[in-house]
Amino acid sequence: MGFRDDLRGQNFLETPLGSSLVRYRRLLIVASQVLLVIAAYFVSFILRFEASPDEYAWGLFFGTLPWLLLVKVVIFYYFDLYRGWWRYVGIDDLSDIIRAQTFSTLIFVAVATLFFPGFPRSIYAIDWFISVTFLGGIRFLLRALREKLLHDHRGKVTNVLIYGSHAIGVELLKEIRGNAKLGMNVVGFIDDFAPKKRFQDPRRVHSRRP
Repeated sequence: MGFRDDLRGQNFLETPLGSSLVRYRRLLIVASQVLLVIAAYFVSFILRFEASPDEYAWGLFFGTLPWLLLVKVVIFYYFDLYRGWWRYVGIDDLSDIIRAQTFSTLIFVAVATLFFPGFPRSIYAIDWFISVTFLGGIRFLLRALREKLLHDHRGKVTNVLIYGSHAIGVELLKEIRGNAKLGMNVVGFIDDFAPKKRFQDPRRVHSRRP
């Protein structure tokens, strides 16, 4: 009997691996985001110096990296990017990533200008773009993986429609998607609001904050 058979009908988060991930989720999130920040910054230097950074470029990289990490760790905390990011992720989360990245880049520009004169300005823009891509991409990838695992272990499911597509309906959709034991698959919404009387695909409904 394989690993997938052992988990059949069981919520992944209730398995030993899933429980460990939940227990140390905040540490894992911070560590993974630090690694993504370093990776994005490294790629920025590789692209800026056409895959051949010289000794001066590497000196800038290692000299500015601690400052970059300090700025981004603090700003990401301020924008609450360390919350559970593999569960309910949507446009609001992407907006937070963009705002946090923009704010941290502006602060880093000030730091680099003050302490590292002559720092290549193009790296700011390259790092911004790659960081948003990495941080946003990994969130949506984890969301897709989580939903796939839940779907695989769900067993028999019942297709359902949610009455109302406003905040309560969206929260209900989140609860159903996050609890495989319910055995439900949301296929659409029914809304009694006249201008919105049409079928709505739940895949187009993004997470919203209260």
